[in-house]
Amino acid sequence: RTLSDSTILNLDIEGKLNSMLGVPAAALCNAEWMTGVRILRTWTELRHVEMAGNGFRSFPRPIFFARCLQTLDLSCNRIPSLPRAIHRLERLSELRLGHNLLESLPEEIGTLSQLSKLILENNRLSSLPSGIFRLSSLQFLNLRCNKIRTLAPGIGALRELRNLQLSGNGLCYLPEDLGTLKKLENLLVARNELKSLPLCLARLGENHRLRILGLSFNPNLPSHFSQGGLPSASGRAALQTLRRIASASREVSKHLERLPKALRSGILLRAWERGGGCGNIDALS
Repeated sequence: RTLSDSTILNLDIEGKLNSMLGVPAAALCNAEWMTGVRILRTWTELRHVEMAGNGFRSFPRPIFFARCLQTLDLSCNRIPSLPRAIHRLERLSELRLGHNLLESLPEEIGTLSQLSKLILENNRLSSLPSGIFRLSSLQFLNLRCNKIRTLAPGIGALRELRNLQLSGNGLCYLPEDLGTLKKLENLLVARNELKSLPLCLARLGENHRLRILGLSFNPNLPSHFSQGGLPSASGRAALQTLRRIASASREVSKHLERLPKALRSGILLRAWERGGGCGNIDALS
């Protein structure tokens, strides 16, 4: 259902809206409804909430009444921080916080054991809390266009991770424990300051799990890709595989750019949905 005037609130809920809220739908057509806590206390059965582009300057705390919430979209607002009480949304499987003003994340985010998709692109994050590495169900992590200069060791604990997007930060190196991400299929690290790639990453390519590698616009990245001297014979073979993956990724991007925009977006959307990603042409660069 969509309730809107100049500010849009999308609620995808189960059951009949009027019977759940006990008020006419027209009464909720303004962002000021967020102050109506007594109304929100009746929303305990909400499963999906979309509040993108409402201009919120703080996290809408009444959301915490929705204890059954599975997906929450607060993209394109002006939210500067995430409350520590986020741990209350223990059934959350998808959290979209892209295009906000987040500078940090609370450690409590690591308690969301069912979270499989976390989107944090276009914020002001410079580091990640250690708690984020406790997200044992996480499959998709989008950190594009932040201010992350160093990716702390620990990301290798995200054993279910399939799609990792780090483009548009200031990364110089990638941690060795990326090599423990045996299910990683898509790694996007374009538009960084990478000086080398760890050999453990090459081994992921050798195992044929890694499908898409975005390395474009890393001007400091040498052609041999490796760090710490010349690799062994098996390492060189793995690096060759990694180069082929990177080359194929660039070729896909090149051909897609020649297509009309509408058609290109449709192709990418379908491809990324199958791969657990997002339909965005920049994701391939």
